[in-house]
Amino acid sequence: MSYVSWLRRTALIWAIEAVVLFLLSRLAPGLSIDRWQSALALIVIISLLDAVLWPILSYVALPFMVLSLGVVTLVLNGCILWLAAALVPGISIDGVWTYLLLIFGMAILSTLLTIDEVEQLWWQPDPVNSGCDRGSPDFGWVTPR
Repeated sequence: MSYVSWLRRTALIWAIEAVVLFLLSRLAPGLSIDRWQSALALIVIISLLDAVLWPILSYVALPFMVLSLGVVTLVLNGCILWLAAALVPGISIDGVWTYLLLIFGMAILSTLLTIDEVEQLWWQPDPVNSGCDRGSPDFGWVTPR
């Protein structure tokens, strides 16, 4: 994927997420977004915070994530959402349930928008060294791209 097509796709995903977030603010109690520009800014800041803070936070909290079966992941996502909402003027999120609704809604939307991005996978099955003799469905060794 070229840089220009990646940039277009990222801008399109951000725009769709901002529109859905802005529409959700009209439906969900406890979420108030003044302008669509605030929704777009929130999405961009969440993306940047995810890119910068998420690897550090997940490394530190990994034992707790495993012990809690992933519940700590929701808490970390809530913290990133809270920090992003605090940085963007015109955004007001009230209540834990609103945070949970936003976390789940944004995760589902992001998954649906990026479900066809096979290029994001770092590990691909290697068909040459797969060891697939006798028609077995086993892919064998996996090699990095």
